[in-house]
Amino acid sequence: MSGEIAWSVKSSFRAYVAGVSDGTEISSDDVTVDAAGRYRFPLVSTGDDVLKATGWVRLSAYRGVLDVRIAEPWIEYRSGGGVVTIAHPRSERNPALPRMVLAEFGTDSVIRPELTFDGVRLLGEVYTVGAELDPIEVIHAPGA
Repeated sequence: MSGEIAWSVKSSFRAYVAGVSDGTEISSDDVTVDAAGRYRFPLVSTGDDVLKATGWVRLSAYRGVLDVRIAEPWIEYRSGGGVVTIAHPRSERNPALPRMVLAEFGTDSVIRPELTFDGVRLLGEVYTVGAELDPIEVIHAPGA
């Protein structure tokens, strides 16, 4: 499968982390950042109802008190829209943990995810349920 999910997650959150004296933003080797500042997660699988990407990004600050890991984002289409799920934030230590629903989206042609309760908690409870994340673009490689 070739293609990518292009997503900057939440630009204001990334800017906040960058403004903290010890704020860092790192990613796995397979995730790149494009000219628009979006992470490019490689697609590894597509099906009728789900697009699965690999890779991770980690934003941290305050000596690790703020530590957000977005890993293996999947776009799962459902009736009336869909959800964006990620590997559970603690799955590094316990791979058996279920995926976390980070955001939901409607039926627009552009994927505009909105935070769920778990997504609010992941981002440090500074946003509310329903807060918009940055749009997601699915980029298919030519000939794919």
